Amino acid sequence: MKKNSPRKYSIFLVLIFAFFVSPILIKAQEKSRSKKSTQISKSQKTVKKSKIRGKNSALKLFSAGVLNGRAIELVKPEYPKTAKAVNAYGTVSVLVLIDETGSIVKAEGKKGHPFLRAAAVKAALQSKFEPIILSSGLPIRATGVIVYNFAAEQWNWLEIGYALNYDSNYYLIKTLSETLPFDCETERQLLNRITVPDESRSQTIETIIALIRQRLLNESKLYWLFEVGTALAKVRKNHPAQENFTQDIQNLKLLAQDPPEINKRLIETIQKIIFLIEEDKSDQIFGDLQKLEELFPYVGK
Repeated sequence: MKKNSPRKYSIFLVLIFAFFVSPILIKAQEKSRSKKSTQISKSQKTVKKSKIRGKNSALKLFSAGVLNGRAIELVKPEYPKTAKAVNAYGTVSVLVLIDETGSIVKAEGKKGHPFLRAAAVKAALQSKFEPIILSSGLPIRATGVIVYNFAAEQWNWLEIGYALNYDSNYYLIKTLSETLPFDCETERQLLNRITVPDESRSQTIETIIALIRQRLLNESKLYWLFEVGTALAKVRKNHPAQENFTQDIQNLKLLAQDPPEINKRLIETIQKIIFLIEEDKSDQIFGDLQKLEELFPYVGK
């Protein structure tokens, strides 16, 4: 019995360790591993965030400003029809990302009329610039701005004559200041003084018409276009019962009889309107006058 006692005691200690101490040690080891794993994960996330911040910081650091002067090929944007319809014009700023070769890889319209931004962005993406190069000679990516100026489209003289004598949904007198030819500064200043429909407004318009007639006196085609626009506007505005209506129709007939080389559809539509008026078919005239307005931009300068 005495010889076996130490052995029994050792077995007893092993059993105690197996049942009580070992699970505690295993749990401690698992907890330690979990803690280390969490620390590694956090460290990896911190590194990733640091890289992202570093990338963004680099883009912000290398801002090239306005890029127009660095253009190798600056594509001109098209004037959208929707913008023309509402007479939208002005400056549009496009924020761009330029790569190491000078190509635009990303563009976003930031400032300017909403109807003009898409056209500006499309033109920006097709443009090419000198690469942005560091002092070390290394080309880099950079941000910059391209500025486009959408100038108001100039109307031809038929449109101007029509607008001065008859305000329509599109041909408004108040838009003439921006759509007159650039050398008509005196007429432009007079137009900018017009505010409300009163007697002085009518006198100012008559003065402008007289100045334009004088300006176009030696330009037979342009003079004819202006006079046709004036005659058409008066025919549309005046009622057949009014005193001057017969004279207005007569003026339009004379102009239609001796036209210059001009859009044939314009002449045909004018002749049709004269026929409808003389036949007293007023219910059809309005629609044809609307169709006539649609032809105005295509009659030439």
